[in-house]
Amino acid sequence: KNRATPVEKEKKKKTLVFRGFNLWNLEYFLSTIPMDRAELTTEQVLKRDIPWETYMTTKLISGTGLQLLRRYDNRAENVRAQLLDDDGPAYVKVFVSILRDIFKEETVEYVLALIDEMLTANPKRARLFHDKSLANEDTYEPFLS
Repeated sequence: KNRATPVEKEKKKKTLVFRGFNLWNLEYFLSTIPMDRAELTTEQVLKRDIPWETYMTTKLISGTGLQLLRRYDNRAENVRAQLLDDDGPAYVKVFVSILRDIFKEETVEYVLALIDEMLTANPKRARLFHDKSLANEDTYEPFLS
């Protein structure tokens, strides 16, 4: 009989597949992240300069998305709050499309930090993800995959 070693038994216990990614691989992946990267604050992430124009040139974001990002990016909290009050669903749509279409780690972290900041400042903004204008968008899909 072919007997499994203790390590193989442990690996088999941890190999639960979740959305095509098994937990054994996830555990290994997380152990390879340098601690200094894992300890970045939202403030540090938001100090990055993201090349939005390059993303528009490569058609990863639309011209309208670029305009919205230019209005929102690097603005004071009160300016961002007003923009979200005026056109919040449009910003949610841009953020979600970036998370769906762009895979550069620094950009994904940046947009997640923007969303975190948006919701931390006012948790009721979570309603923006349920706006009827986003009925044809799967606003949760990027957070689940």
